[in-house]
Amino acid sequence: MKIMENKKNKDKDKNKIKQKILTISMATTLLASSLLFIPHSSGIYYNFEGRNFSNQSQVVDYALTKANKKIEQDKHYYYKYKGKVYSLEEKNQAIEDMIKDAKVKKEMTYRNVGDYVISNSGELSGLVQQAYNDKLVDVYKGKNGNSYVDLDEAAQSYFDFDEVLLTENLNKDSSVPIEFYNESEMIQYLENSKKESLENGEESDCYVVSGICQDEGSVKKWLKSSSTYKYRYKDYEWSNFAPAEIDKIDLNSQDLVYKENIFPHSGNKNAYWLGIDNLGTGAFSGSQFIETNMDNDAVLNKIKHGWSVKQSDTINIFLSPIVGFGTLATMKWDVEDSRNSEEGKWTILDNVFFGDEEAYENFFTDVESKSGINLIDSISGDLYYENIEKDLTGIGKNMDSQTKTLVFFRKLANASLMKNNSQNEKLMLEFENLCKETLRNVIDTGSENTKAAYDELFKLDNPSIAVDDIINVFLNPAAFQYKDDAGREGFYKFMVEANKVVDAVMAPVDTLTNIVDGTYDYLGKRKKDKLTHQNRLDIIDARTEMIKSTYGENEFIKADDGQYYTRDELIRINESDVTNVDIGADRNIKFNDPNASKLKKITKGFNAVQIAWELGNKLSPFKMKTMSLDFGEGQELLYTYMSFSLPFAGEINKHDPSEYITPTFLYKGVGGKDEKGFRVKGSYFNNETDAINYMKTLMIRNPEEYSQISKFTVSIMDKNEEMAISNDGYTSVEEQLDEFIDNIFKKYYANTKQRYFTDGFGNKFDNQIDAIASMRENISKKNFIRKYQWTDKLGIKRNYDTYVEMKEVQDIYIKNTYIDQKKVISSDLISEIDYNKLDEQTGSQNEYYSLIDGTKKRYFKTYEDACAFVVNKNQFELNIDEVTNIYITYNGDIFESEQSFMLWVKENTKVTNKKGEEINYVN
Repeated sequence: MKIMENKKNKDKDKNKIKQKILTISMATTLLASSLLFIPHSSGIYYNFEGRNFSNQSQVVDYALTKANKKIEQDKHYYYKYKGKVYSLEEKNQAIEDMIKDAKVKKEMTYRNVGDYVISNSGELSGLVQQAYNDKLVDVYKGKNGNSYVDLDEAAQSYFDFDEVLLTENLNKDSSVPIEFYNESEMIQYLENSKKESLENGEESDCYVVSGICQDEGSVKKWLKSSSTYKYRYKDYEWSNFAPAEIDKIDLNSQDLVYKENIFPHSGNKNAYWLGIDNLGTGAFSGSQFIETNMDNDAVLNKIKHGWSVKQSDTINIFLSPIVGFGTLATMKWDVEDSRNSEEGKWTILDNVFFGDEEAYENFFTDVESKSGINLIDSISGDLYYENIEKDLTGIGKNMDSQTKTLVFFRKLANASLMKNNSQNEKLMLEFENLCKETLRNVIDTGSENTKAAYDELFKLDNPSIAVDDIINVFLNPAAFQYKDDAGREGFYKFMVEANKVVDAVMAPVDTLTNIVDGTYDYLGKRKKDKLTHQNRLDIIDARTEMIKSTYGENEFIKADDGQYYTRDELIRINESDVTNVDIGADRNIKFNDPNASKLKKITKGFNAVQIAWELGNKLSPFKMKTMSLDFGEGQELLYTYMSFSLPFAGEINKHDPSEYITPTFLYKGVGGKDEKGFRVKGSYFNNETDAINYMKTLMIRNPEEYSQISKFTVSIMDKNEEMAISNDGYTSVEEQLDEFIDNIFKKYYANTKQRYFTDGFGNKFDNQIDAIASMRENISKKNFIRKYQWTDKLGIKRNYDTYVEMKEVQDIYIKNTYIDQKKVISSDLISEIDYNKLDEQTGSQNEYYSLIDGTKKRYFKTYEDACAFVVNKNQFELNIDEVTNIYITYNGDIFESEQSFMLWVKENTKVTNKKGEEINYVN
């Protein structure tokens, strides 16, 4: 089973050790009835190895006296399922038996399996199943929002046109073509303005196009309406004449456009801070900052009773470096930040801008101009800066200055997403950059050791890591274990750098393993009272290396005496602790007398980082137990400690982490209750489909930003003319189109200009008399230049000579521009015709897996998900029995137990009479 082989390295952490001591009694009563209570009769002897004894008891005593007993400890490793025992080598067979019993099988459905996931374990709702006669049908969205199975019917709901009459513009200073929507206005224009112009002997500029004499404006109008924009995304190409249909744009989570613009976003709820004082008995990691809909009483109850044991394999390799890095950062804040006042006072001026009033005032101005949030107006309520400062100051010393700053920016970021920022994407990116730059000035202590990691974390113009994500690194790192692969990809570079930082700090810990092995037994009990002097020197050396890897040469670090020291001074203080250091069974460095050291806080911080590091270190030799307090949506506080157990008695050092936690209410959710969703360019959406469709809309609206090809094109005299569209920010697309049309006009038509008398119907004459006569005749016969006109989405009027041609072209345009199309399951149309309410299908059958759980049938997204459920459901774990074996050796022979030895003695004892003759004696 491949999935189980991939988890091989996790078995050690995952399984609970069960110990049994199986000791075979040495009491001689085992054979009492057959050996020891045979009565002695006169004249009867018991002969063993040529010696006579008066009774069997003497035989046994003699044999035991000559025998040697050997006691050996052994461990038996095995798996157990349904009462059957499996060896280590039979592990996969045990799993296969479980899966077979659960009847795991593949099933198929037209439905999008991903839409029916109901847990992060990949379990699906039963609605994923389809009816036996279901099929996929295409439906189209009409202008009324209803679904049509006929594309032509949907297009007809958008169909619209005008009948227009064209003539020349008599204003020489204008290039706007003249159009009339009724004959009377056209006739009035010709009989008045045009006739007067001809009678005054005025000639017109004439450019012959398609046999018709037109003025410059009419020619350019025709060129402009005939031109198209052309864009390409992947293999799909569209233009202004045939704009991209949203469903034909292949945008998925693997695309760069998706990864750089669409991101999960947690709901905006009430916020709490979980203050911790664990006295060094274990290590907390994960989420201290909690956003939830719970009230205070519910939060208190959750803290007291909501803990559960977390399987170590769910604490993934992705989470460990982020937790370790965040823990290391907060540890450094605690000993480096001189801005933490004794009273816990916090202000934006002092704690965010370090007293720089100009930067402080500019920040307020920029926040309002970019995000629309007014922090200095008291009517802003919870967002009024004085109220924010009052709330964060009220928390007191339980939260350090940097953490309060992170809470402030979380509130600010949440508020910015509570409105749709459509068409304000550029300003929202500038707002994100402003927050990132400001936060880095507060968070980054300037250490060269962490510079590369912070460079990746705070990179500007990088929407894949938002302000929200940066805050989660420090306040809610547990959230990252629930990110999917697409969501994690933007963090890989940061994770690599973060891992380097944590590994460099923790590498010296590996050198302490031998000291632990020599000091503690497998139950964590101390084998010797004191460490050797060399042991203590090794511990000091390890901590020196940890200090070097954490702090820069020029950094000043606050010790427990309240004084600030350079790194080298701190190392000398560390060396002075040589007689005071000790080590725990979990490799944590301790003190014999904590009050005698100036490095208690620093050491406690290193120990907390180590616990996070051990979680991701699959080669760690220690059995770490992790308890979880899960508030949902990735908000999980972890408490990790080294666990020890006794046979049959279970864990002997149980912890109650709730004793160390005090919750503090921070603020109510900005904008009211809202659910988890997605953010796109500063706007918030409840589900991924809406987010993707919005992104596609942006791609159509701003194709220059996302397409691989961007150009104008027009066909002239069987030639295609093109011009690339520049995105330099200086010239608008419309201005560039006018430039393109001017160039085409100059190239093909400017040199063909002639001066003629015209009749307003596209005919040219050498004299005004003939022109006037032609005009009157055409008016009489109503030979107007008649066009069937419709206006496209970009406002370009398109004229056609016949209704049939116009209808055909407009139908194509409507279908390519306005009509949304998707595949749905036929049975869904019985109960719903609203297009937006119908679930879209992928167009092909998708596999999923079912299994039997007791009397219930469950469904899972993948085979691996189903197998994982079965294994977890059966509490499949490695059992370890500790067995005491007793062996008897007698004259070179080995007996596996005392019982087998005594049976052998009995079999080799002869009952004889005085003459030495063997007799049969029956008791």
